[in-house]
Amino acid sequence: MKNRVQSKKGITLVEALATLVIATLIGGTILLMINQTHSGTAQLTARESAARSSRTILNHMVNSIRKEPAGASQDVPAGKPLILTYGAAADGHSLTYSYDAATKQLSYTEVNAGTTRNQMLSDKVNSISVTIQGSKITINLSVQVKGSKVYDATTVAYLPDL
Repeated sequence: MKNRVQSKKGITLVEALATLVIATLIGGTILLMINQTHSGTAQLTARESAARSSRTILNHMVNSIRKEPAGASQDVPAGKPLILTYGAAADGHSLTYSYDAATKQLSYTEVNAGTTRNQMLSDKVNSISVTIQGSKITINLSVQVKGSKVYDATTVAYLPDL
């Protein structure tokens, strides 16, 4: 009888299963890291978008306030628009900012020599408050970020001396 020599080539079932488990763990870990990175990037992008939107709104309002000569309505109760008036009363140039809490829209209406222009600045404004003390105007703005988070921004502008 011939002695059979068993071949030691190849892998056993246990080795194959162990390799498969290790590869699955490594693949799962990589997918989890990619998902976390994507989620973090999406949150950062949403915050940056809210910050950019609030800067645009505040810059628009501050630039409007700083136009010469300008005046502002001195009593701005909550929910009422801020009214900025430019030039002499005969010029008929005014700018009114309006906030609708139900739709979260902040818009403005500009009247110049009989021509009216309406423009929406944002539809993600959570709240806005304007405080006028003499020539100092403080604007507090809260912009909705994805979900229930908000981005708050504040600025102070001064009416130019006439």
